[in-house]
Amino acid sequence: MTKFSSTRGYWIPLVLIIAMLVDGVLASVFSPWFIDGGNILSPHLVIIALIVFSFFIEDNSMWRLSLIIGFLYDSYYTSYLGVYMAAFAIIVRFILLFRSKMKINAFTIGLSLIFLLSFVEIFVFLFYSIMGLSHLSWSVFIAKRLVPTVILNIVLYYIIYLPIRNLSIWINGEKNYLPQKRYK
Repeated sequence: MTKFSSTRGYWIPLVLIIAMLVDGVLASVFSPWFIDGGNILSPHLVIIALIVFSFFIEDNSMWRLSLIIGFLYDSYYTSYLGVYMAAFAIIVRFILLFRSKMKINAFTIGLSLIFLLSFVEIFVFLFYSIMGLSHLSWSVFIAKRLVPTVILNIVLYYIIYLPIRNLSIWINGEKNYLPQKRYK
């Protein structure tokens, strides 16, 4: 495994912070379309970028970075610190544990995104339900929030996948880098 160049590695937090800010811009600018007919669509570009980076960047510092980005996300968007920080750390740890056992391509990362994004949404929903901040039933949450959010983020994933993957390749400093080359 190769470690990325220290100067190129600074692009990862920068891209994640920009993705975090663009999440808010998308949510506020396009809110009439995102909250249409009772459906709530939440863009999660930061989660998409975190997942793609975790699959392609050959460095275990992604877990520490997920804690920092999660803390920033919590302090910027929520009133409870630690919710997204824990969720981001769990999804990155999951990816780091299982990426060597997967054939990595756009489709498998997309399937992982569906699973991990659903995990984050359910994790946050359960936290807010326990704290008494959410009064949605499970069926309403799944039909009006979870499914539309996952569909929106799959579309966003296929839009930003190639730029983030190519940035990851550049950060690793290798030509035609694919993690599945570790297999024998």
